[in-house]
Amino acid sequence: MDQLLHSYELIKPHVSVFILKTESGRIHYHLSEPEISPGKFLLFQKILSLLEDSFNPDLFEKETDDGDNGVGGDGGGCGNVSGSGACGGGGNDGSGGDKGDGFALQKTIIRLLKTYSIRLSDDDFDILNYYILRDFQGFGKVQPFLEDSNIEDISCSGGNLPIYVFHRHYGSIQTNIVLSADETNGLVRKMAQRSGRQISVAEPMADAVLPDGSRAQLTLGSEITTKGSTFTIRRFNETPFTPFELIQNGTFTAEMMAYLWLCVESNMNMMFAGGTACGKTTSLNAVCRFIPIDKKIVSIEDTREINLPHLNWISGVSREKQKSSEEKAVGEITLYDLLKASLRQRPEYILVGEIRGSEAYVLFQAMSTGHTTISTMHAESVDTLIHRLENPPMNVPRVMIQTLDVLVILAQTEDEGRFSKKCLSIYEILETDPQTSEILTQEIFNLNRPNEKINLEKSAVLEKTGIRRGWTFEKLKDEFNRRVSELQSQTSGETK
Repeated sequence: MDQLLHSYELIKPHVSVFILKTESGRIHYHLSEPEISPGKFLLFQKILSLLEDSFNPDLFEKETDDGDNGVGGDGGGCGNVSGSGACGGGGNDGSGGDKGDGFALQKTIIRLLKTYSIRLSDDDFDILNYYILRDFQGFGKVQPFLEDSNIEDISCSGGNLPIYVFHRHYGSIQTNIVLSADETNGLVRKMAQRSGRQISVAEPMADAVLPDGSRAQLTLGSEITTKGSTFTIRRFNETPFTPFELIQNGTFTAEMMAYLWLCVESNMNMMFAGGTACGKTTSLNAVCRFIPIDKKIVSIEDTREINLPHLNWISGVSREKQKSSEEKAVGEITLYDLLKASLRQRPEYILVGEIRGSEAYVLFQAMSTGHTTISTMHAESVDTLIHRLENPPMNVPRVMIQTLDVLVILAQTEDEGRFSKKCLSIYEILETDPQTSEILTQEIFNLNRPNEKINLEKSAVLEKTGIRRGWTFEKLKDEFNRRVSELQSQTSGETK
């Protein structure tokens, strides 16, 4: 018999998630949606057909109001005939928010029911409304996964195969949702269309950004993916993690975060490094909340993942090559182009979602000319990072690498089947050894020494912080301890 490991309401009161452990030891993600009778299913298909025939583009867009139309409580909900909010994400451990998404669509459904003299109970309307919103405005059976903030990736390897999700606590796990080949083909086309991309038998592959900011890699048919159409979605978290949540989750300690807080406020150049899905961008997002609110920020990414509360923030996203009628690639805007342009925008902080090519040289040039930069990169150690930076396609001279002040190494760890993201260590980049030409570093924090206190007197970066801000050592120590106390207090408050 399956063992229940965890459960939570995803879309109140209709959709719940059950994390199950099978007798063989495998972990499954079971999505529970409301049952719909054959008669109600025919009605659902009829209304869906009428909505498609009406072709009002506004109905495809999710509306968000101040929440007056949303069902109260911890999660979102589906509305009733009286006009409550439509299907919204939210729930304990799921995606949050009481949103009025789809209110215009809901009113259209009510009008159609009245036109055809169809009477439904509030419960039946709620269920019908949920499915119409899910399939008409959302992405069908995949939509609930997009509402779950515990999910990082959604993957379909072909028709008639189970969908897999990457859960932030349980890793890659199988779900109980299976799409037919026709459903998969239709969903891939729908995602491409909603993202303004083209996909066809002639061009069966596309990268897309969904309306909610999630990024999708799509293939159509079986010519390049032998099991049929596929999609992989990287969820965009509309509400990024705060520093307090990362402490609460065990990614950082309060001391680590207080150190990074001082570094960000004091314009230190910082980089988050690690393997795939280890929390690099999540950490960057959280730490950048320490940037003073009125400072000018320019962020540069391939796909939008950085999400900040600052108003004085230019969010730049690269653009792929487009084909003109003469089949020539035109209009490409690379990270390199955006980074060069950002230097003319007089930013006080430059954020780069991930450096992987020639833009690295420009980034380190920006550091050398006094711009504060915070970025991420794939590298699992200091030596690996330096090696990657010095070699093609980055080609950053060693003398420029020492302008980086702080390197944060992250990793995804597993303990008894539960996954978590951890800060393994924090290094300070010191200088180049004149004898060996090696870059000298100093480890400030290490995961294996969680109870070891930072020696403020030995930190070159904090010494530089004190000089920049005109603080005595005692003042620096007080500021550090005050931040540690504030983070611990806020974290314990959120836990309660």
